[in-house]
Formats: sequence, C-alpha cells, structure tokens
Amino acid sequence: RIAKSKATCRSNPVPTMHFSVRESATA
Repeated sequence: RIAKSKATCRSNPVPTMHFSVRESATA
C-alpha cells in the first residue's frame, strides 16, 4: 500500500493527499 501511495504521489502530489485519506478510512 505504501508503495502505491508513493507512486501516486510522484504522479500526482495533490491527489495523493486525497488518496491517503481514503486509504486510511478504508484501513
């Protein structure tokens, strides 16, 4: 999961924040 987050961050630093929150909620 961390690897995916890191990859997304590199692709889109802004969406990363939203994605991170979503991941946290899902977890």
